[in-house]
Amino acid sequence: IEGYDFPGPESQAKFNLRLGAIRAVSGLIAKSHPGAFSVTTPMATIGIRGTDFWAGTLDAAFNVVLISGAGVYVENQRGRVELTEAGQGTVIHIPGVHPPDPDAPEEEVSIILGRMASEALGPTAPSILPAAQFSAVLKTVNF
Repeated sequence: IEGYDFPGPESQAKFNLRLGAIRAVSGLIAKSHPGAFSVTTPMATIGIRGTDFWAGTLDAAFNVVLISGAGVYVENQRGRVELTEAGQGTVIHIPGVHPPDPDAPEEEVSIILGRMASEALGPTAPSILPAAQFSAVLKTVNF
């Protein structure tokens, strides 16, 4: 958690996802303060606009999926896409680089995350996920 302030005139939620997956509902922060809810990853920044979304590794690539709500944008140095329909997703491929094992030593994790950040391609055009893939996304997080 890089920053969280709610409620108040400067409400914000700023997260940094290094490994794993996240599912979040932005709620009032994004609705009352557009652009104030974001998740930064080594591959991209995700801006949330009052929505339920998922981000994480699936099939050896970084994915972002809009589950419901107003939408999210996904951007890195190579491009930007907007997800505006429930079930839409985008993928950021990192050719030849696989996410680090969660049990890997911190030095190895840092090296791999650095490669992921520098070698990540731009997000793919948004597309509706097949039902099996959408189900797989939801199974990666429990709450």
